[in-house]
This record gives sequence, C-alpha cells and structure tokens, in this order.
Amino acid sequence: MKIFCDIDDTVLKSSKRIIEMLNEKYGLNKSEKDLKDWNYTSVYNQLTDGDVLSLFEDDTFFDKVQIFEESVFVLKGHDVYFCTKGTDENLRKKEKKIKEIFKIKYSFIGLGFDDGFDKSKVDMFNAIQIDDRYDSLEKTNASIKILFKNYNNFEWQKVPDGINNIYVVNTWKEILQIIDFIGRNFNEPCFYWEEWFGENRNM
Repeated sequence: MKIFCDIDDTVLKSSKRIIEMLNEKYGLNKSEKDLKDWNYTSVYNQLTDGDVLSLFEDDTFFDKVQIFEESVFVLKGHDVYFCTKGTDENLRKKEKKIKEIFKIKYSFIGLGFDDGFDKSKVDMFNAIQIDDRYDSLEKTNASIKILFKNYNNFEWQKVPDGINNIYVVNTWKEILQIIDFIGRNFNEPCFYWEEWFGENRNM
C-alpha cells in the first residue's frame, strides 16, 4: 500500500525532545501538557523562530529523540514515502535518522516552509497520508487521510466542523487497524475506499 507519512510528532517524538532540551537549557520543568503553540513560546517565552529552527537542527535533538516504536512495524512491507518539512540541515539529519531506524525501502521527500505546513504540492493520489497536523492534510489529494493526535489536542490538530474525510486516531495501533482493514477488504483504487469510509466512519 502506498503511504505518505510525516516524521515530526508522527514517527519521532519531536516535541517531547524539544521540551526536554528547553528544560535542560533554561532550568524549566515543562512537559507537552504545557505546549500551546508550534513555536514553543508557551514553554519558554523568550524563544524566537530562529531559536526553534536551531533546536531542530541540533545534534543532541537527533541523538536522544525517541520514536513511536509501533510505527516501524506498521509501515513495514508498504510503499512508504516520508514527507516532512524542515530546514536543509534539519532535513539532512532527519533523513539520516530515519535510515537508522527503518530497515525498509522508502522514499524521502523533504520540503521547505515556503507554503507553511501545506503539503499539497506532493501528489498523493491513491495513497494514504498520515500526519499530526490538519493543515498538512487539508489540501492534499490523498485518498485516505489520518490525523495522528497522540492524545493531544493542539490548535494545529483541530479539524473544522463539517470536515468528514479525516480519520482521527491517537495510536499507531489504530493506524494499523485502518491500514489492515483496507488491505483485507479492497482491491479497488483508493477513491473507492474513501467513498466506503465516508459512509462507515464508525466501523
């Protein structure tokens, strides 16, 4: 199955690690429960955008960032495209980290921030997309869109009223159930899956 998967806070526990780094640097005692914004000023209000980008490029981030272990099992055996945003340095190190973790064949798609977090420039037709941000899912042409929240309710994870083509999950086990269901029940193109899921969202 063709799967486009985000990395930060989807495969890697990125925010958890960034907050650990801020705690170490500034003598704080914060957790993800304190996080209210993507720029981490809710954790430490003196941060600039440049500071945050530097944290995501730091070797200590990649040395100690944890992964969602289940993702390795779930993605194994599929046609995987890691599609992620970052600076050139962040993307270089992130691709190296993914290579260390996933002993599978995959493609790496690194995008800059020219379009914010929008990923619609990537053709995802007849594919599943997994991401932790609604604005990364919103405009793509993926046939199945999965929003991974990890039991959070961040502002960037809120799905507007009336949107019914996003499947919201909190665990990789739930992602596995969706992928497994599709694999066992459909031999048709993904747009048929989307039509069926639209009528049976509470399966």
